[in-house]
Amino acid sequence: MTHPIARFDIVGQYTLKLEFTDGTTQEINFQPVLHGALFGPLRDPEVFNAVILDQEVGTLTWPNGADFDPATLHEWPAVRAELAARAQAWAEPTPNEPRARPTREWSRRAAEEPRRAAHSQRLGQREQRWLNTVHGIAKAQP
Repeated sequence: MTHPIARFDIVGQYTLKLEFTDGTTQEINFQPVLHGALFGPLRDPEVFNAVILDQEVGTLTWPNGADFDPATLHEWPAVRAELAARAQAWAEPTPNEPRARPTREWSRRAAEEPRRAAHSQRLGQREQRWLNTVHGIAKAQP
């Protein structure tokens, strides 16, 4: 089940207060998960604070393309420890340390692709119904 975000406020360094469309709220400190190529750049407070609410999908996005599934953010207390542990695997290796292969991350993204495509298709269908309604109203008027 998705839980779109209705609004958010920056309440501290790397911390956002989220309000979801179902009326629940979460105050999330993202610092433990800000590692790796995608989320690591958000450690820069200026970049982190450039977060916006993507109204189309109801989630937070950053200028570098980083985002989180709104359902994950809604259930943050239950998934926080696992995400923080995974973020350590995303961390940049030291110069003498071999790079970890990103197979788990890429596999997760590949598994989510059909869900994202279905979501985009539903949004497209809604937009088409709205356009058909608008065009129908325009044709009915003299």
